[in-house]
Amino acid sequence: MTPSTQTVRLDNGLRLVAAQAAHRPVTALDIAAGSRNDPPALLGLAHLVEHLMFPRGGPSQVLGSHTALIEAAGGTCGATTYRDHTSFHTMVPSREADTLYRQEASRLLHFAPTPEQLRTEVRVIAQEIREAGTGPLRLPVDRIRARLVDHGHNGFGDTTHLAHATLQQVHRFHSHHYGLEHTVVAIVGPDAPSRTLARAARRFAPLPARPGALSPDATTTAVPAHPASVLTQFPGPAPSPTVLAVGYLLPPPEPGRPECTAQLVLAEHLNRTVLPQLTRRTPGLLTARWTHGYYGEPFHTIEPDLAHCSMLLDPLGNPRGVTTALQSELHRIAYSGPGEPDLRRAAGALQLAHWQRKDAAAEHARMLSRYALLYDDADWLEHLPRAIQGITTEAVQHAARTLLHGPHAAEILNGGNLR
Repeated sequence: MTPSTQTVRLDNGLRLVAAQAAHRPVTALDIAAGSRNDPPALLGLAHLVEHLMFPRGGPSQVLGSHTALIEAAGGTCGATTYRDHTSFHTMVPSREADTLYRQEASRLLHFAPTPEQLRTEVRVIAQEIREAGTGPLRLPVDRIRARLVDHGHNGFGDTTHLAHATLQQVHRFHSHHYGLEHTVVAIVGPDAPSRTLARAARRFAPLPARPGALSPDATTTAVPAHPASVLTQFPGPAPSPTVLAVGYLLPPPEPGRPECTAQLVLAEHLNRTVLPQLTRRTPGLLTARWTHGYYGEPFHTIEPDLAHCSMLLDPLGNPRGVTTALQSELHRIAYSGPGEPDLRRAAGALQLAHWQRKDAAAEHARMLSRYALLYDDADWLEHLPRAIQGITTEAVQHAARTLLHGPHAAEILNGGNLR
């Protein structure tokens, strides 16, 4: 651990990680269970349990409303379900640090959703799916992910499945996956890490060790021996303009592996230099954006993941021609590489973005907890900027070749015939 970060594993199996930073206290609680743990007939169960981890008040519940108690202390809270983990984050003023630890410990200890809460959260998730889960920019990427990556559903869930979810199924999932052995609580705040750990341990150490089942190791789906890019039409509503997505399977994520860091630099170079130029000179191409990882966050998963380019085309745009132009740009980078000025620009922008995320209290804690949970390496948060600085032109060239010669695919959503 770096001097500003310390960790301890309690007797009940829970890992506590603490870091010192000049902002108010914030926790990130990460559980090693996500949407890939959903039963095939109940897609969205992990997402539903995430919602139910925010207990709401009522006469049958001693805890009251978690969100209301945190907000009454001047804080905020939220959560996200990923494929291989679920992340909760809570932030309060410094004077309310003990409230923060008490509430997070209570939430781990008490899980008692009522039938009414179950029905409410199913309705809330259904609304989330309507608002975000089926947008035109997401649909083609979801299709590519289902083709190239194991467990292709987007994590929101299936409204038909969730409408039939029972409290018994919810409790079974929680009991099986929310064991303390597979849970990390990261705390970032103004106090020294040793003092933070001592204060937090008083709340978390008494929790009983509830063994959970660790998520199975990630595996990729079978891919062709000689993968090729396939452009297919996606049936669906016709957005205006046309949406084109091209996706590439990334190498297995591993902090400290130069090939993985080089993919981040390649993505930044594409967005800052290559794609703006491609948009200006390609007829019919309106916008293009490269995203590293399905969620757009580096090292957010231990599973195989995608890099994808999402593009908007006007009615005169030629999807096949645009796909070929993108492939040509990747080929040029793979064998000519970015110039030294472009490489420095991309690396510098990545480092700045990392430091800005770290300066944001909730994001700092979330990254710390995620790296500790998924990679057992909370220090990667400190080491990543230096790893970015060490990436060479040759490493970026190799990253581009890996994408070009690995599994990749394209999807189009336009409601008409391919041109």
